[in-house]
Amino acid sequence: IPDDGDTIGLRSDMTNKPFLPLQNAGYNVTVQPFQLKTLVDAAISQPDSIVDAKKAHEWMATKILPNVMGGNWYVDVSDLVRLLVLYTQGGMYMDTDVIVIRPLDQLDNVIGFERPDGPASGVLKFAKGNAFLGDCINEYFATYKSN
Repeated sequence: IPDDGDTIGLRSDMTNKPFLPLQNAGYNVTVQPFQLKTLVDAAISQPDSIVDAKKAHEWMATKILPNVMGGNWYVDVSDLVRLLVLYTQGGMYMDTDVIVIRPLDQLDNVIGFERPDGPASGVLKFAKGNAFLGDCINEYFATYKSN
């Protein structure tokens, strides 16, 4: 949610019910509301961060905030959010349609391929502060086009 000072509230049954099978299987699944500005600022303030603060703030002011009320801004931002969270916290992201057939615990700093012609953001596993993710974030700010 872009930085409007608030988060959109979701009833707990809306956020938890789809994840009950995973929670019942022992997985720690939670839904976390976010503020986009807070995520961007956290990436900028990481120790040894390579995220370009000027490009990030310019993007927030001129690219995303003017487009929030129209269209599919949330689709545009979803790739960025996963990069920001992984850059600031480390961890793994997978789209909900990914089927895991082998253990993933020995993979470090990897990106998945959906097609033979290149990588995609549907599977990501990176250490906190990974420079490749920082470069991806900077590229996003530099080349973003809505829709």
